[in-house]
Amino acid sequence: MNIEDLVIHSAGQRYRANDFRILLEPGVYILLKNKVPIYIGMGKILINSISRSNSHSTRKDALKSCDRILLYPCKSLVAAKDLERLLIQRLQPASNIHHKYGKLRKALGITVHKSYVQVPQQQ
Repeated sequence: MNIEDLVIHSAGQRYRANDFRILLEPGVYILLKNKVPIYIGMGKILINSISRSNSHSTRKDALKSCDRILLYPCKSLVAAKDLERLLIQRLQPASNIHHKYGKLRKALGITVHKSYVQVPQQQ
């Protein structure tokens, strides 16, 4: 078996160890297409949050169509959550539809949790 038959030649990249290790910390990523943010996400392990296969279809579609990814390692998981929320509010990426309706949900009194949606009872 020939090693050259197993690798993608143009895809090889080189990292300093500390540059790679920092990707194992919490962080935020921005998926861009033509320099425009199309999706913003975060995770407690930045490199895993980008590569996870069990995510929703909107993120998967954005990942397939993006032409650039920006990575922002953060000081803590709380900092990553705060940065993600701030960037989504300011940049309003098209594929972050869950966050687009935040003001409307708040005005209607709708609470959204990962496992359920709670709608106020009519009186």
